[in-house]
Amino acid sequence: MASTLRNCTLVIALCSAAIFPGSGPVRADHATVRNYRPFTTELYTKDKKLARIALRRFIGKGKEYYLAVNPDTLESELAPVGKYLFLKRSLGEMREEHGNRAYFKALAFSERNSRNLQNAGITHISGHGAAVYLTADLCPTRRPLDRALFMRIMNEYGNYHKPVPVALSITGRWMEKHSADLRWLIDLEKNKIISIVWINHTYTHLYKKNLPLSKNFLLNKTAGIDEEILHNEIAMIESGLIPSVFFRFPGLISNREAFLKITGLGLIPVGSDAWLGKNQWPKQGSIILVHANNQELVGMKRLAGLINAKQKAIAAGEWMLRDIRAGIVEYMKMY
Repeated sequence: MASTLRNCTLVIALCSAAIFPGSGPVRADHATVRNYRPFTTELYTKDKKLARIALRRFIGKGKEYYLAVNPDTLESELAPVGKYLFLKRSLGEMREEHGNRAYFKALAFSERNSRNLQNAGITHISGHGAAVYLTADLCPTRRPLDRALFMRIMNEYGNYHKPVPVALSITGRWMEKHSADLRWLIDLEKNKIISIVWINHTYTHLYKKNLPLSKNFLLNKTAGIDEEILHNEIAMIESGLIPSVFFRFPGLISNREAFLKITGLGLIPVGSDAWLGKNQWPKQGSIILVHANNQELVGMKRLAGLINAKQKAIAAGEWMLRDIRAGIVEYMKMY
């Protein structure tokens, strides 16, 4: 990297809002997002240390932002253009240059499991014996969120550890119909009851009942993968969310071509080895999948029963829910 910096010029990105107070992530709450596009560049601190990898660029509230990821922690940020120095690079160039950083390791690791029709990507996270990783899908539905059951689960675990880490795979169609439920979830996070990683689950979650899996969901010939991904990210940002670098295929259905389009957009696909609604029970390191959209209540009820049964182990630190980002960062140290 030292030689790269000697041979390339780092430029301060200038815009009408080049100076921003504070150093934390910026939320573009309810901003109308314009000119949203893939845009990859390395972002550096003033002392020329790599700080973030930008994946998108857009205009919100009249200011320019990057959607960027910390390559060591996998945390996402909406970074105002001008906050960091930048060096324009393609994603491929950055993967080659920084392949030892957790983010790029995770991209490459997910691609090892990219040929399966069902459940491709990262499905299990080794490295921390007591941990499992809770993911909950919010697929399109007319049904409201079952807040009582959701809170029962969060409170049972939250009696011992708060905030409760959960990764929510969200769709644009769900956000359209459930703005009050979305705001309720955001308020839970603001009150430190839960800690949410927002996973892109496409905008429409396209599904045709009579089509075979090999031609369904994102494999449907009418599906536009770029549009599904970017449209959903726009909807997330306009709803006050910060999209993570994770992606979940609708129905957990994909093929190699679709998979590489997702990683080509800088997203890390995650599946599950413990879909509770299908009677798959978690073990150490499992990525649990439930549907929090009131469409598969059996999974949520099994989760509630599981947490209740694990009370002593939770209290003793022998069974825990963990942030999926921290788990993958630790897991990548093994590779």
